[in-house]
Amino acid sequence: MLVSMSGKLRIGEVARQVGVTIDTIRFYNKLGLIDCPRQATTRYRIFTQAQVHELKSVRQLRDLGLSLREIKGLFALRRRQRPVCPEARKFLKGKLAQVKTKIEAFRQLETELKRALRKCERELRQKNKARVAPARCLTARVGR
Repeated sequence: MLVSMSGKLRIGEVARQVGVTIDTIRFYNKLGLIDCPRQATTRYRIFTQAQVHELKSVRQLRDLGLSLREIKGLFALRRRQRPVCPEARKFLKGKLAQVKTKIEAFRQLETELKRALRKCERELRQKNKARVAPARCLTARVGR
């Protein structure tokens, strides 16, 4: 583990902890999602635990389907000193509507998958019965 005495981490260790590549972290830095300037003395990018937490948040939000632009907007709203309720409210209402739409789509997909599974199981039971039935008939005839 590449950890300095002050508990700060180098980019490789951060990438492993967050589950992204080093290039992804550099890209997020370039976009302004996170701030991780190179250290003047070492020329390495050194990260604090707060920055690691922010990167984990970016990863989770991406996994949930938010775009990098949306994440950057959320982070900007969070960093502002003055209240931004109207802007945040508009964004959050839009995101909530999208989430509800996705949930409904997943529910429909779940229904279709369950229906297909029931059909497969029914067909397998019928095939198994068809295979078993001739064998019973055969043994019954032999026993006569």
